[in-house]
Amino acid sequence: MKRTFSTSVRQPYQDAIALILKIIDYHNEQARKDFGNQEFHIQQAKVLKIYMIDLKEFITNHEQKTQEEYE
Repeated sequence: MKRTFSTSVRQPYQDAIALILKIIDYHNEQARKDFGNQEFHIQQAKVLKIYMIDLKEFITNHEQKTQEEYE
């Protein structure tokens, strides 16, 4: 199945994904700067990354089911 950047399934999640990616970047940056709280920032970035992986899997599975319904 050909994927485009924005589908009807992905579109509602795009703003949230962009924000979460910025927050992951922020935590990674803080982990390099704020040594006293480094472990906290590393852990938060990991939690958000796992969320993004789960979300991507959900979206791709939902896209596939939606595509199959149209065929």
